Amino acid sequence: MTLRHTQAALPMLILLALAAGVALAGDTLKEVGADAELAKRVKITKGSSPNEKGEGPTPHLAKLDAPPKRVALVSFYLVDPGKSTGSYYSSVRTFHWLTKDGASHFADRLYQQGLAGLRESLGRHGMELLTHDQFLDSDEKRRAYNDYELKQSMAVRLLLGAVGNVVKAANSGKKIDQSAVAPGYRLLPAHVGPADPTVGQSLNELREALGVDALLIVKNGLVSDEKNVHFADVQVMLYGPNPIAKKEGVMYVQYKEGQCYVDAILALKKPAEVAAFKKKAIAKEDYSGYEAVLAAAADRAMAFVAEKIAEQ
Repeated sequence: MTLRHTQAALPMLILLALAAGVALAGDTLKEVGADAELAKRVKITKGSSPNEKGEGPTPHLAKLDAPPKRVALVSFYLVDPGKSTGSYYSSVRTFHWLTKDGASHFADRLYQQGLAGLRESLGRHGMELLTHDQFLDSDEKRRAYNDYELKQSMAVRLLLGAVGNVVKAANSGKKIDQSAVAPGYRLLPAHVGPADPTVGQSLNELREALGVDALLIVKNGLVSDEKNVHFADVQVMLYGPNPIAKKEGVMYVQYKEGQCYVDAILALKKPAEVAAFKKKAIAKEDYSGYEAVLAAAADRAMAFVAEKIAEQ
């Protein structure tokens, strides 16, 4: 099973923004996870003030009586944007990225390492985390989940298409397999425009079909090169129904029945190594500390939701 790709390509200026060498070799993931100040490094994406009619992308969480109880983890995935080596001024640059099998392997390892801590984090805020084997408890729900397609706004689709085309062109027409999910999950890339109203509305349809109170999506950022795989960041997104119900006889312009309650990201100052390759095979891997990193991001995210609810 091949775990990583290597591809030579002519240099392109725009790639400096897409795959131009991230500074690697930071602290180990275990050292990062042991940082007592870890929670303070979590960044919450804050939008505009909530609308009293429930319109716009920012949910009026103060209108909720309590945090959502049953939360389904509907997507746990990783993204590897690839990393280039060689001088920009040379005639050829070499690009490295994980194959689909490789990305799936690392997604599974991170999931196994972080699940217990994630469940405990939500539990501390009165939420029950449901994994795919728990919320897919009927044929109807399994069909709804497996057939579901995440809808995104035209702006987000255009952005994804533009980035994909540039990366493909730079790699001699070969598409990079940069995303993969943990076994049992669907790839729902909400991290591209998490507050996109179309995404919130679309995910609310899935939430209703699954019969849960909210949906949780976890995105992990990895960076691979010719020798190593480094963990870069984790993003936690919680989606739920609009706290303000739509009323008959009221004129709405930007009302959506589903919204992003919180978007939290914990990015490492420098990516931490989690695996090393030897002849394209994994020679060593260690994910110790990831559970603390994921738990810190989830804790801060759910605390934010609780704080906003308490403002009522």
